[in-house]
Parts: sequence; structure tokens; C-alpha cells
Amino acid sequence: LGKEHCIPLRAEPFYKSANEMLTFLGYKAINRLPHLDYIYQEHIFDRLDIEQGKYIVMHVIPSYKFRSLPEDRWNHIIGELIMKLPNVKIVLTGAKGDMPFIDRCIEGLPKETIVIAAGKTDAQELLTVYANAKVDVTVQTGNGLIVNMLHASTVVVNIKGTAMFYYDFNEKAKILYSEKDCICDQFRTSCNFIQYKGGEYMACIFNINDEEVIDAVLAKYYE
Repeated sequence: LGKEHCIPLRAEPFYKSANEMLTFLGYKAINRLPHLDYIYQEHIFDRLDIEQGKYIVMHVIPSYKFRSLPEDRWNHIIGELIMKLPNVKIVLTGAKGDMPFIDRCIEGLPKETIVIAAGKTDAQELLTVYANAKVDVTVQTGNGLIVNMLHASTVVVNIKGTAMFYYDFNEKAKILYSEKDCICDQFRTSCNFIQYKGGEYMACIFNINDEEVIDAVLAKYYE
């Protein structure tokens, strides 16, 4: 349709803007929030040695690493969480192929409370783990959408760009991004890229302070 025909994006839940667009196009509005059902898998807690409702999940790797924080910064964040919550299990999810990234995120950290679930669950087991965490921490990726459609207590290290990546339909989500150096808007996800240790990262994510992530996770944990 082109920008001149687009309905302006307002500071409101995305589903409201989407419904306005549907009405504009002559379709019936959808009067429900995005929600994902799952089949509860009780055995997964024993298999991963975690207690329901008392662990933190971290899904830190998206399809493209520039939509996440660098590994050494996740290492610092996870290390601080271990120090501040020494008896809380931290469950790292992903695919088997994500393990090199995950390994660098936890390199040198105490492993007593770290649980690797990457590549070790099927879909329903993973949904059970996400839905029953004390807090889920995710980046902007398909898993981030899944977690928020479960309406779990969530911290999203998110890009600022297009409305399709807004997770504010989940009232339990704390969405973090930085305005600094960011050129994202509702029509694109392109951003300034920050060069760091041989990699590049979107400014709206890279310029989030580590302490902001840590504080958001702790605040959600103690809610």
C-alpha cells in the first residue's frame, strides 16, 4: 500500500493497531489476544532437575546474532544473576547448533545452577518449561513470540523496529530497547550497527545497559 496509506502506529498494544488495519481493509476485527495453548509435560522438571515456578529461562540467541547482545555481555549478565540469586537454576534454551554461542555465554561461570536445555526438549516440553518459569528472558526471535503468547512473566531484550516485533500484548512482559543511535521505525528493522569484537549488533539492542537487563530480571523474579 505504501507509507502514505498506512495507519500511524500509536503507543498501544499491537493487536489494537492490527485490528484497525483489518477494519480499514474491510475485514472483521479479531477480539482476542494472541494466545498459545500447550500440553503440560510434568516429567520435564525431573529430567532437567528444576522445580516448577522457581527457575529462570534464558533464550539469548536469535536467528541472526546481530539481534542479540554479544556473548561476553551475556556472560556478565548471567554471572551477576548467579551471584545475586545463588540458589536459582538458570535454564538455557535453544537448538543443538546454538551450543557454541551458549558455551561462550557461560564460559568461566559456576555451573552448579546452570541447566542446559538446548536441543534436549521436544516442542511441548519446551513450552512447559517456558510457561512455568519464574521469569523468561528472551531476545527478538520466534521463541520470544512463543514465550509471550504463553503470557509468561518475561523480559524481552528487543529491537525497537517494526510493529510486528512488539510483544506488549503480554501484560507480563518487560520490553527493553535503547533509543541511542537507533534508526528503526515501524516500517523497517534496519538499524545502525555497532561494531564490537569482530561482530556487529543493532544499536537499539547493543546500547541497552547490562544493569538494565539484570535489574529487569530481578524485578520480575521478586514480583
